[in-house]
Amino acid sequence: MNVKYGVYILQCLFLILLASFIWAEDIIDGNKSAVLVPQLPSTVNIYTYHNQPPYIIDTNDRKGLLFDFLNELQDAAPKVTFVENVVSRSKVNDVLDSKQPAIVMWVNPDWFVGVSQPLYWSKQIFESKSVFVFLKDKSVKYETTEDLKDLVFGSRKGYSSHYISQILGFEPIKQVAAASAGENVANLLKGEVDFIVLPQVLGLNYFRSKNLIEKIQVHDMPVDNLPIYIMISHSYLELLPAVNNVIDKLNKSEAWQSKLNFYGLLANSTESH
Repeated sequence: MNVKYGVYILQCLFLILLASFIWAEDIIDGNKSAVLVPQLPSTVNIYTYHNQPPYIIDTNDRKGLLFDFLNELQDAAPKVTFVENVVSRSKVNDVLDSKQPAIVMWVNPDWFVGVSQPLYWSKQIFESKSVFVFLKDKSVKYETTEDLKDLVFGSRKGYSSHYISQILGFEPIKQVAAASAGENVANLLKGEVDFIVLPQVLGLNYFRSKNLIEKIQVHDMPVDNLPIYIMISHSYLELLPAVNNVIDKLNKSEAWQSKLNFYGLLANSTESH
């Protein structure tokens, strides 16, 4: 009788322990694996290092794709308070390296190779196209990436070199790292670097707004459009379904589609990474 009672107690303890966790399924390399999902805190930090239109147009009026997305996410998860943090890419790296919980907007897995903590990825939210930008005065001859081997590349502080090295087929030997996109453009205009990489529409809009469009030449990069996702750290994994639901909803929205089309971004909401 005591043995049966002891077994019963152990079974109860096991069930209590099991009930203290929330289980989810994570699709990794096509295989389903059970993942323990931590309890979600009441405040969730959203990070972005994209501080230019269309992501952020006006912080006071909360205009831009960031705020459009956060408004929908807040409605989808009303018990959580979402706090946006507009920071540098280096700060995002520090947050991830110190294993702090984070949701990071508008990113691609190739940009975060080697991060130590587990990262999870939303459905693809849209595609973005980047281009090589050169100064016309420098008369750079560009036909293949081999032509860029001896040139000075304008890189960005805190950005992984894995992505650009993958595109070029080599690690740029000469680099000048800028703290921001504006500094990178300034270095190009001063002739301190020979070429930079910018999102096509955002880059062209910037040069047009500064009446500098006649000073540059633009070449397509030898890659397909880049899929863009939302990154979620393990501590916020419970929010992944809500994030994916928001992506599905937005990609059925004509207003959202119009904004993406205006900025040259292509929606594609059917696949998860």
